[in-house]
Amino acid sequence: YKEGESATSTIEMHDIDPASFSAVLQYLYTQRITVTHDNFKPLAKVSSQFLLLDLQKTLNAWVHDHPECRNWEEKLDNF
Repeated sequence: YKEGESATSTIEMHDIDPASFSAVLQYLYTQRITVTHDNFKPLAKVSSQFLLLDLQKTLNAWVHDHPECRNWEEKLDNF
């Protein structure tokens, strides 16, 4: 582009839950995220897809704090 002009692009991301992606973006800026039983799996998928190791550690800690989710630990090994 020429000096003084702005360039914008749109990137389409398929197979990503919009709410989870929004939460991950907020996490990247604030290092804070609310993990629930409902959003754990989508957050794990996004963190794995974008290799967000700190978020993966946060999710791993959440699973360890929630014994009712122990069967999810095996899934964490895959990211």
